Amino acid sequence: AVDAASAFDDLPDLYQQMGQALDIHTEKNDFQSVGDLLDDYIRHLDEKPKYIRTGLSKLDENLHLVPGNYFVIGGRPSAGKTALSLQLAAGMAKQGKRVCYFSLETDPATLQARLIANQLYAPLSAVKNKTLSMNELDRLADMKRWPLYIRSAAGKGVAWIKAQALRMKADIIFVDYLQLIHERGSSDRYNAITEISIALHELAQTTGILVVALAQLNRNAARAEPSNADLRESGQIEQDADAILLLSADGDTYFSRLTKNKEGRVGNAGLEFDKMTQRFTCVTAN
Repeated sequence: AVDAASAFDDLPDLYQQMGQALDIHTEKNDFQSVGDLLDDYIRHLDEKPKYIRTGLSKLDENLHLVPGNYFVIGGRPSAGKTALSLQLAAGMAKQGKRVCYFSLETDPATLQARLIANQLYAPLSAVKNKTLSMNELDRLADMKRWPLYIRSAAGKGVAWIKAQALRMKADIIFVDYLQLIHERGSSDRYNAITEISIALHELAQTTGILVVALAQLNRNAARAEPSNADLRESGQIEQDADAILLLSADGDTYFSRLTKNKEGRVGNAGLEFDKMTQRFTCVTAN
């Protein structure tokens, strides 16, 4: 039962649990025989897969994102996690995907400034100091029509994020960043992050929403080439993710690598980051 002590943020999960108890005999996604699945595969053989594209060709060659995936972007501070996530969110929104961006650290106005710099290839300092010309800003007219929505989620939990994503009918959500999500009742930090990762994975699988979660790396990942073991505070993140992209910077050297990829190859992601314009581009082969 729900009593006065129940937290509002927990209500979406409580409602979901009650719904599951009630609809056990009316589920649409029931067992399917392998024969029916084979017939369905053959019936749609001429239909090419429709992957959710990132807008970065090097990633799209190998990163075959589909609804219900859980994609983790890990990196050290200043490695460009937020910049990349904003660029990907914009690219997906341009395709007509409904994208909700949940920020647990940075306010929406600051994120918008980074997005403007990214889309105009303009220095972030010029955006912040408001020295861009109206001619430059006019190039952003199409941005007003993008189905991209940014919201502060400081202090919120996965249940709240899920409720908001469903309310907005999101196709894709971005969470910046995973370790700042608030979960009640966990005995220690390791268990808290474990539960958060499991909950985000379940959110993706049960709703069909593509979940892109940013994650911090441990401090010992300051070296040029971090690994999945450096994902901060829980190994559950590596286990749950369908794909993991790690970013780091060491002086003038930039590192981007797909370190887990269930639907394609792993290895160098072929990205470089221009911090001044907050923009990622694909490395041109020599």
